[in-house]
Amino acid sequence: MLWRDDFARVVRAEDRGYPVYRVILNRHVREMTDLVIGERDRLMRVVYAVETALRRLQKPDKVNMASFGNRVAHVHWHIVARYADDPHHLNPIWDV
Repeated sequence: MLWRDDFARVVRAEDRGYPVYRVILNRHVREMTDLVIGERDRLMRVVYAVETALRRLQKPDKVNMASFGNRVAHVHWHIVARYADDPHHLNPIWDV
């Protein structure tokens, strides 16, 4: 766990060899539109803060952000630093 408050948390995980930062809503919600507008804004402020920190610290060529929830139907965002020489360049890291 990198950060947590009463609303959300930020964790770092490995996915296919990439460090992936996840912003996870603490309470169970299936979709972003299940949140009221103030909650959406609050969650996205955390997402943007993680992206900003990632850009400053890791200097990626690009940052990918995604909200899937196909395996776990719970609102969360994936934030991934991407580089021109990474193994999945031009494709999502989840690509085969």
